[in-house]
Amino acid sequence: MDDRDEYRNCMAAQGDASFQYELGVAAFEAENYDTAIKWLKRAAQPRASAEPNYIGQEQKQRRELTFEEDAIPTLPGHRGAQRLLVRIYEEGIGVPVNLREAERYRAMINPI
Repeated sequence: MDDRDEYRNCMAAQGDASFQYELGVAAFEAENYDTAIKWLKRAAQPRASAEPNYIGQEQKQRRELTFEEDAIPTLPGHRGAQRLLVRIYEEGIGVPVNLREAERYRAMINPI
């Protein structure tokens, strides 16, 4: 692994959605679909703030949020990751076809 790969892995692990997307695409192109989906899902998730989304960090479920936390507008997730996840689940690339999951990520791209 060269310095660029180490840097990319470090930044992705610290929660940078762009680097998470890059790792997901690289794994997808290498046909390592489990790893690709892991990174793409992390990049696709909307965030409550611009703070990094560290790996292993406890994620609060929506029902655990206080009213004040729930009222904070979220930042959208990585659109490229969301589009690729739609394709993966619609076409069943590395996973069984799951139209419900595809629609879930499509809704993140085009919120109501």
